[in-house]
Amino acid sequence: MAQAARKASTRKARASLREAEKEPAPFPIIGIGASAGGIGALQTFFPEVPVDSGFAYVVIQHLDAEHESVLASIIQRSTAIETQTAAEGLEIEPNHIYVTPPGVSVTIENQRFHVVRMTTTRARRTPIDDFFTSLAQDQAENAAGIILSGTGSDGTIGLRAIKERDGLTLAQESAEYDGMMRSAVQSGLVDMVLPAEEMAAKLVGYFSHANRTESERDRRKREVAEQLSRIAALLRTRTGHDFSGYKDNTILRRIQRRMQVLQIDDPTTFYERLREEPQQVDLLFQDLLIGVTSFFRDTQAFESLERFVIPKLFEDRKPDETIRVWVPGCATGEEAYSIAMLLKESAPRGAASPNLQIFATDIDERALEVARAGRYPATIATDVTPKRLKEFFSREDGTYRVSAELREVCLFSAHNLLRDPPFSKLDLIACRNLLIYMGPELQEKIVPIFHYALRNNGYLFLGSSENVTRHARLFSTIDKASRIFQKRGGVAMQRLPEFPLAAAARQAPPLARRGATAATLPEVAERVLVERYAPAYVVINADGEVMHSSGGTGKYLELAAGAPDHNVFSMARRGLRMDLRAALHKAVSTGHVAVQNKISIGTNGGRQTISLAVQPLPGFPQLLFELADIGAFDVVGGVDGL
Repeated sequence: MAQAARKASTRKARASLREAEKEPAPFPIIGIGASAGGIGALQTFFPEVPVDSGFAYVVIQHLDAEHESVLASIIQRSTAIETQTAAEGLEIEPNHIYVTPPGVSVTIENQRFHVVRMTTTRARRTPIDDFFTSLAQDQAENAAGIILSGTGSDGTIGLRAIKERDGLTLAQESAEYDGMMRSAVQSGLVDMVLPAEEMAAKLVGYFSHANRTESERDRRKREVAEQLSRIAALLRTRTGHDFSGYKDNTILRRIQRRMQVLQIDDPTTFYERLREEPQQVDLLFQDLLIGVTSFFRDTQAFESLERFVIPKLFEDRKPDETIRVWVPGCATGEEAYSIAMLLKESAPRGAASPNLQIFATDIDERALEVARAGRYPATIATDVTPKRLKEFFSREDGTYRVSAELREVCLFSAHNLLRDPPFSKLDLIACRNLLIYMGPELQEKIVPIFHYALRNNGYLFLGSSENVTRHARLFSTIDKASRIFQKRGGVAMQRLPEFPLAAAARQAPPLARRGATAATLPEVAERVLVERYAPAYVVINADGEVMHSSGGTGKYLELAAGAPDHNVFSMARRGLRMDLRAALHKAVSTGHVAVQNKISIGTNGGRQTISLAVQPLPGFPQLLFELADIGAFDVVGGVDGL
């Protein structure tokens, strides 16, 4: 009996030991990428690092296997911290420095090194990206990535992964060779650009704000939540974008990360900093938009798209027809260009090929600028085959530039999925890894919008953690593992939700309600009355270009087929354009309000009688265009709302 108990106790102890080995206690691990000129920067950096910081440092270098590295001994001469070479299976410990050996790719898993000899050509090697990406996956918010002196662009893609997982990113100011630093900074992914000797103090300050007890972290999260509605209001005012329907944890995590970067403990102080320094609102906005993207991300999913969907898009297509694709949340354009490559490769040669048009949209103007330029770091060679690199890219100043032929297929434009009406008559929508950031209410509204925007039997391509399970009536499954779905034909659509979609969500998220005390009672009452009773409106110029719009315009206006056109006459639904044109002409010529009543328009599968008014705005060259329903919506004899 006693022996059995001892055996059971031993088994439990071994199991506990195995569990401890699987999940070592977290501590900050700092990845440092260095190439040409990096030795001097490292000799400047490490003397400033405290010997008892509790951090581990991993230096990733660019060296071929035939070159013996003496970097570990050089670093050791400048610091009392134990320095050694990384090796397969070696467990990473705090207060240690590790240097990667030459000619290998080093990654991290469960705080242990995994070392693989490089077999790719020198031009395709990305040891810094390899380590940074694995570091982000393994350590999440306990990761930091530093780019020191070096040529090329290795490290930029890895920094994106670190930042997406809420880690810290730094780059060296005035690097001897600034290629890697410039690539990282131009991507918008770097939190701080500092001299090498100032980085250690920033690391200690940043992680001292993060390494708190669980009860302290919970208390801080509650305090941040109480400020959430006020911070969301600043974002909405500054950027015009509403994050109230996004998942609370995502927003809270990114806010807390910005507080760590600024080394601010008190959420109220952080709010005041945002209010006083609008550029800090911009930086928070950029943090909220960070997402991992790459060419042909999730290779298996793109192979399924190429196999099951792309050929179908060309079936029975005439040369004068257009295959239309929409990529909402396109970020810096990699996935849009990936789909463009698949379409180009499958298109019939010569005049028999239909036209190709990809609408790639995002709310991040900075990312759209990168996408339009079509210039990417040389490290994309790890994701794009040599054949495609040769056919669709050219080398320019150490980067890869997308060919003009491919850029002409992709139209990148600003568009807010939650605020702006959708495109229509689409053959494919690729919306990958955007829905996962949104709350269930918004997801419930967006999927039917995709159904509406697609042609019958059109395809929907989602991210690996996204699904349409709750909308099986609207979509059938083509490939469950790759998240490819097809629109069911003959399904009667309900009315589309009004835009902006986030307006309804903004009225009731639990965390936002807790922060509602920031506004006075009269202000809250006035806002509720305005949202309930104010008519939908659009501010336009004398040519009909839309300058601003309220919520609730989706039933009257939508983006027309083809290239995005924000002229109100192109966006007006059937039955509205002639009366609108007449009212605008009258308002401009007389300088007084022009009203048109009892206009019948086709919208959302039915008919609605409305009135419209166009009036000049005193002191401004623009005009106010108001719309209001008259009577009930009629579903009988409805028409397609185009």
